Amino acid sequence: MSTAKKSILLIDDEPIILVPLFHFLLRKGFDVVSTNSPVAALSLIRPDKFDVVITDFNMRPVTGAEIIGRLRESDFSGKIMLISAHRGMYADTEKNLQIDAFFGKPFDLSAVYEKIREWTE
Repeated sequence: MSTAKKSILLIDDEPIILVPLFHFLLRKGFDVVSTNSPVAALSLIRPDKFDVVITDFNMRPVTGAEIIGRLRESDFSGKIMLISAHRGMYADTEKNLQIDAFFGKPFDLSAVYEKIREWTE
C-alpha cells in the first residue's frame, strides 16, 4: 500500500458484522469510519473523503441502494463494495448500481481485505 493511509467508510446496521470488520481493517492499517446508522452515513458522503465505501444492502430507513445512489450523485470516485446476506434478491440492483465488488454474508475477512488492498495499492 502507498504511504498515504487509505480511508474506508463502513456502513452496516448489524453490530455483529460492523464491529469485527471495523477492527480488522484498522489492524490492517486503514483509516476507518464506521456507522450502524444509514441515515448518519448520508451525512458523511463527500466525493473525495473516502477511498472505499463498504455498505450493507438491507437497512432501514435508508437502504444500501440509496446510499450508493447518493455516492454516485456526489461524483464519488472511490470503490464501492456491497455486502449482503441475500445476493440473489439484489442481482438486478447490483448491476444498476455499478458496484465494484459484492461479498455475501458471512464473508471471509481476508477476502474483503485482499479486494481493498487490490484497489488501494
